[in-house]
Amino acid sequence: MKILLFSMYYTPDVPSDAPLMSKLTQELAKLGHELTVVCSFPHYKLTRLPETYRWKLFEVEHPYDNCRIIRTWVFVPPNQRVFFRFLNYLSFMLCALLAGILSGPTDRIIVYTPPPSNGIAAYLVSLFWRARIVYNVQDIYPDIGIKLGYFKSRWMIRFSQALENFLYAKSGAITVISPGFKNNLLAKGVKEEKLHIIFNWVDSAFIKPLPFEDSLRRARNWEEKFVVLYSGNIGLSQNLEELLELAKLKRLPENILFVIIGEGLAKQKLEEQASRLQLRNVEFGSFLPFDQVPLLYASANASLVMLRSEVVNESLPAKMASIMASGRPVLGVIPPSSDTWKIIAESNSGLCIEPGRLEDFLKAVLQLYHDSELCYRLGQNGRKWVEENCDPQRAALNYQAILASLS
Repeated sequence: MKILLFSMYYTPDVPSDAPLMSKLTQELAKLGHELTVVCSFPHYKLTRLPETYRWKLFEVEHPYDNCRIIRTWVFVPPNQRVFFRFLNYLSFMLCALLAGILSGPTDRIIVYTPPPSNGIAAYLVSLFWRARIVYNVQDIYPDIGIKLGYFKSRWMIRFSQALENFLYAKSGAITVISPGFKNNLLAKGVKEEKLHIIFNWVDSAFIKPLPFEDSLRRARNWEEKFVVLYSGNIGLSQNLEELLELAKLKRLPENILFVIIGEGLAKQKLEEQASRLQLRNVEFGSFLPFDQVPLLYASANASLVMLRSEVVNESLPAKMASIMASGRPVLGVIPPSSDTWKIIAESNSGLCIEPGRLEDFLKAVLQLYHDSELCYRLGQNGRKWVEENCDPQRAALNYQAILASLS
């Protein structure tokens, strides 16, 4: 089967969708399918394209058998203002559309979203090559954008909702990453036979439990610290302000260190707030190269997943599976009705606290700090759950079955 995959980010770029789609591509290629990936030139959190890609429209790679990667030019936003992000999405949509048409005939299309503009390119290419679409939903837009205040004007909200419904209708199948996502789409009138739950997969041979002495702890002078790690997007939906509120409490032991790794709209504001409060137990850093991700998770005693109450069933952090694969406990500051809470509770892989309950947050951190045996047990439970539910080979077989079922 000839499969065309649209994803703005792809390895060696660093956001969560890059390794996710890269691994899916590898597994589908192993099954004998002919894969073409359309993605942008690596640019995540850069202010300009790397010199290797400047003055190019496309670059084609053949990294392994049955796989061709077409990287496209993209407008790199100089900052995270909404207008520049729109231009970033629009530029990729147009280039991806051209690349998809020029790539040749295809049988099926897999499209990763958000942004939904990826879906527009995929739909137009599907018309040209008469291919069926599998639409992968990682965050539910425009719902999350509306709740977080990104979309304010009435016409923008209506247009976004109309676009969402149109793309769902034109897709042959839709894959979602949790039961809550499925319920959200069912409530919008999407037919149940179109919907398939496939948990986000993780390469558990790559991200695995590692001893502390083989991590980054020595290099960063964390050897005597109890490290609580947040790694990922630092945006509006994560509610990391609450972490700073915890960090300034005097009842915390001096050797507890909160580490925030990543980029995003809220990072500068958080750094300024931490500086203003003179928080010596909070450290910020940028994304590490992909090959160091296992070492980063291994450097932590526990890792955080945080979500605002407004985004109960519109977002499921992809990082959670990686945390669990690393054999470290998950510390979730999340709404009790969220799928994230349910997964952590059912797997017994961590502790959950409702947002806004600072005392409960403090108690959970101290509980992990004082009980290394509990940390180990929760980490082992998480590793077991990932091995049973997030296997990339099983995900590829599920996609293969869905793709084959489309007439």
